[in-house]
Amino acid sequence: MHWHSHILSQYPPFSWLPSSVAAKCAAAVNLSVAVAAGAVFIIGAWRDGTFKMTNGVGLFQHPGVWIYLIGQPLLPALLDRALRTFTQIPREQRSLFTSAFILNEYRAEKHALYKRISRHTVIFGLVFKALVFAGLVAWVLNTLKNQAPVRSYGFDVWDGWPHYWGYWSTRLYKLYVAALLAPAMVHAQIAIVISITHLVIEGGRAGGVRLDPYDADEAGGTRSLIDTVLNPLVAVVLTASLMSVAAIYVHRRFDSTTVGGLAITILVFVCVYVVPAAALRYAIVADKRRQRAVIRERQAALYSQLTDRDAPPDKGREVIGLIKDLTVLVERIDKLPAWPQLTRVAATISAAVTSPFLAFVFGRSAQIKALLNMLH
Repeated sequence: MHWHSHILSQYPPFSWLPSSVAAKCAAAVNLSVAVAAGAVFIIGAWRDGTFKMTNGVGLFQHPGVWIYLIGQPLLPALLDRALRTFTQIPREQRSLFTSAFILNEYRAEKHALYKRISRHTVIFGLVFKALVFAGLVAWVLNTLKNQAPVRSYGFDVWDGWPHYWGYWSTRLYKLYVAALLAPAMVHAQIAIVISITHLVIEGGRAGGVRLDPYDADEAGGTRSLIDTVLNPLVAVVLTASLMSVAAIYVHRRFDSTTVGGLAITILVFVCVYVVPAAALRYAIVADKRRQRAVIRERQAALYSQLTDRDAPPDKGREVIGLIKDLTVLVERIDKLPAWPQLTRVAATISAAVTSPFLAFVFGRSAQIKALLNMLH
């Protein structure tokens, strides 16, 4: 049985699956739920006659529904990938962590991650309950709004009351997402972030981090470790951005409904990156300092050989070449980023923020054109 398969089966959406197949089936289960939900929505809209609405937003007039359904199976798959990456740290991160550190610290942190995800610790048990409670509150608020959509949104919607099939089908589906799937995904991601951060902090304190200036990732071997945290969240941020674009397309305005979720998602994304990245930066700076000190000592020893009167002339050229090579190595070490993947984080946030704004401008193009004509 794979460890990450067993750990994923600790969550309610997957607990009914055999633990040996939970990870393999997680994405398939959610894909099946999404397909079934989409089919029920279409049948419900057909029964309610709300495919397209002249005085509101029908099922086929709201792209956000389909973005939601497409994005749903993606999250468990990315979470599974993050857990797989964590289990592969002893093999994949040997260029970053020393063998002694992996042997002494990794196994303990792996067990700690299992306890967090299994809610065997008081704090993470409370965190999961808080996430479920927050999901239920969001579900209740959305349900109340959809009971009077014209008053809440200013127009009718296909899943609002009194559209019986659309209303009740989305209530059940959103309850599954808000109270089961989303809390599980967020809780697991928090646990992974904490575990990665603890590993990095302990590595920095124990001198267990060793940067490789010639690693293919051009970040000293740190990029894949940060990607364990970033990859699931990048997909979430981009999905939230698309949802915001769809909401602005429908609502034609900026408010808590259209951009509130995106703003919260970006804030979480930044925090999730900064927490482990700040710990990793401390370890990176410390190891850079250590490597520079070692290289300077070797250069000083070589220089002593160079100034030795008894040294043969040919030895001098060889020593000078070695000193220059070590200087190049120091420059290469200095160029290693202290904040791995910062450019990727900035690009993700820029794309997420810009897309809704462009959607708003595009949606208001007629009004903007009329305003420009008035100015002329």
